[in-house]
Amino acid sequence: MQVPKVLAALYELRNNRAIGHVSAEVSPNHMDAELFLRGMKWVMGEFVRNFSQLPLNDSHAVVEAVTARTFHMVWASGDLRRVLEPAKTASDKVMILLYAEGKPVPVPQLQTWVEYKNGTDFKRKVIRALHKKAWVQYDEKSGFVQILPPGQAHVEKSGLLVSVI
Repeated sequence: MQVPKVLAALYELRNNRAIGHVSAEVSPNHMDAELFLRGMKWVMGEFVRNFSQLPLNDSHAVVEAVTARTFHMVWASGDLRRVLEPAKTASDKVMILLYAEGKPVPVPQLQTWVEYKNGTDFKRKVIRALHKKAWVQYDEKSGFVQILPPGQAHVEKSGLLVSVI
């Protein structure tokens, strides 16, 4: 009885709120997406639980996999950001942070987030190298770096966002 009600609620959320809001002061996009994702995970878990013909242990493993919590790769607090995988290279961290941020970021702020000590080396070895690959746009005059579509594709396809926390 609950599954159709949850699906109807998710359908209404999708159609009436369109999971995309343009002019709100506090954007509900993230909370809408979280509700939608968790609702669909629950529905899929219910389908497996009720209709699976697998052995009990296998069914349980599938439900656990479908409903597993996801961990964010980037921790954010105010103006601070941190990649939660310290073993990543500085270039990987930059790409992950720019992907997560979704807007241009000043180089000094990016350097702080990546915890790279030498600013000159950071620009030369990391930012300019990524710019040459056309993964980021580095505007030297403004000092801002922004991820480009090929960089977004690289982050998504390379598994940089996969975390083993």
